[in-house]
Amino acid sequence: LVVCLILSNFFSVSSSFQRLPLKSESYMRCIVLEIQGLDNFYLNSGENEKELSSLTQEIMNFCSQKNSEKEFVPLRGTCCAALYSMDNVWYRANIIGLPNQENVMVEFVDYGNKELVPRVNIRPLPTQFLTLPAQAIQCTLFQVPPSPDQPDMTKQFRTAVNEQIMYARALDSVPGSRNHCLVEILDSAHQNVLSSLYQPH
Repeated sequence: LVVCLILSNFFSVSSSFQRLPLKSESYMRCIVLEIQGLDNFYLNSGENEKELSSLTQEIMNFCSQKNSEKEFVPLRGTCCAALYSMDNVWYRANIIGLPNQENVMVEFVDYGNKELVPRVNIRPLPTQFLTLPAQAIQCTLFQVPPSPDQPDMTKQFRTAVNEQIMYARALDSVPGSRNHCLVEILDSAHQNVLSSLYQPH
């Protein structure tokens, strides 16, 4: 029992990532990360870039140790470290699905993207790696009406924000969610990005 208590204090066994608030009183300098649609994309202010880089290196060092491969039963909502297939780097993640015995669906909490990861590439995450809040802020573009051209508008949105510094302000939260923001986004010329999505292309 004592051993179990010690392990539960050392490793995360729940969804314990704090979430960064998006300020409503002013515009925040940011970049747009993962875009799944106009009603579901992620922002990052970059304010904690150095801390996140250092943390990622610490997680890499931890996951390279043999004792990191402890018996780990992945559960939906559990914090973990997951190996991203595109660059073979270990990142902080949250388990969002268990589709089968071999794989786990995770969301990388600092970037917003999701991936199906083999269970052998999942590690329990020590609580020391939970102190920095999750850096990706989930958002919905404010006042986007239903449109038959929604896929085209999403494509235009991706083009408009791709590798660009943007400015975002939270206007409200999505009903039923504390961490999903309705946002207004301005480009570097301080023009509302939404207006450009309705212009002929």
